[in-house]
Amino acid sequence: MTTPRDPVEDAAAIAQSYIEDFRDAEVSTMHQILEADRGDVDVDATRLAIDNLAILLQRATAPLPAGWRDLIEGLLLLAKHHTDEESPLHCTHDTLTVMAAAEKFTADERNLLDELGFHPNADGGIQSFRFGSA
Repeated sequence: MTTPRDPVEDAAAIAQSYIEDFRDAEVSTMHQILEADRGDVDVDATRLAIDNLAILLQRATAPLPAGWRDLIEGLLLLAKHHTDEESPLHCTHDTLTVMAAAEKFTADERNLLDELGFHPNADGGIQSFRFGSA
């Protein structure tokens, strides 16, 4: 007869694995970013490394409720093409506006953003009625 597995221990082991993956990827990504700043690395390779780091962050947020996961995943993606470093969000009249350049996202990224509840607005930015004030 096999001993039942402890779900808390399993979850802790998975979390530890994510943390180790994240640390390894974070160090690698930071090296690539620093090299890109010096002109030593292709910018596309650096963006890919950042995207991979974002995927690890998404995995680490998996236990969160769906709305929180979608918000964090969307914001991570939107940060790629931000237009305001100091005030990235603005919320009025049930609309969350994200200061990001809508035209810079690929069709696949726009589709994902749409699924997450973020849509281009008339000003060339991104907005969400899902995450706005209620």
